[in-house]
Amino acid sequence: MNKTNNDKKVLVIIGSPRRGNTYKFCEEFTRKLSEINSRIDFDFIHLKDYKIEMCRGCHACLLKGVEKCPVKDDVQLIFQKLKSADSFILASPGYNQHVPGIMKNFIDRMSFNCHEPALIGKNAVTVTTVGGMGAEAVSKYLTTIATCWGAHVSQKLVELIDYKNNLEKYRRKIVKVVEKTANSYNQDLVSEEKPKPNLYDLMIFASLREETRFSEHFRNIWIEKGWADSDYYYDEGINIFNRIIAKILGFIVRKEMTAVFKKSK
Repeated sequence: MNKTNNDKKVLVIIGSPRRGNTYKFCEEFTRKLSEINSRIDFDFIHLKDYKIEMCRGCHACLLKGVEKCPVKDDVQLIFQKLKSADSFILASPGYNQHVPGIMKNFIDRMSFNCHEPALIGKNAVTVTTVGGMGAEAVSKYLTTIATCWGAHVSQKLVELIDYKNNLEKYRRKIVKVVEKTANSYNQDLVSEEKPKPNLYDLMIFASLREETRFSEHFRNIWIEKGWADSDYYYDEGINIFNRIIAKILGFIVRKEMTAVFKKSK
């Protein structure tokens, strides 16, 4: 699809070892979005189909930049797709109160993007499907990760799958949720304004900003980009109350991290 100024490209990352309920739910959601807006181009990434090696814990990407990572696989390919997309959907089932290993490994390998966020100004959607407990824990984790990447999570979808396989009842149940969320997300996509950061966005930013004080590589990047002394990546749409709370949090985080850093010496 040749993209024009009005076309929107959405990357759908599915962190499941199979094409099951999470994939079906994303299909339902993107199908509804296509009905609302025919100018959205979806690109599905099934992590199970890509070569993603385990993180070696060497800290090379954190200390010297991602180009110094010794592992050569498909992570950078997916990262480039994320950067070129207008928005993205981060979808995962819940496995034992968390995301599956395949998703966790991908997120671990993307740690560099938490310290040098490249997805700033993008709206994101998190999708969580579970068969029982853990829905909120998984949804919150995905939201935190997308926020650390620089994005603003504008919509969250959490679905409890019916193990009795009552497909008609299940479909009736989700259709209203999907329709409402799809309409809201489409408004986010077509808006020409940058996403307005909420308190959680500002809190994550403040924490990441303070962490850079202990990494010369990332500190220099944040200074160069003008983030080191800012309340967020950009100034538009910040609520004054949230700004004050974030400043207080930043002070607390700096104090705690300074104490930890001194103890580690």
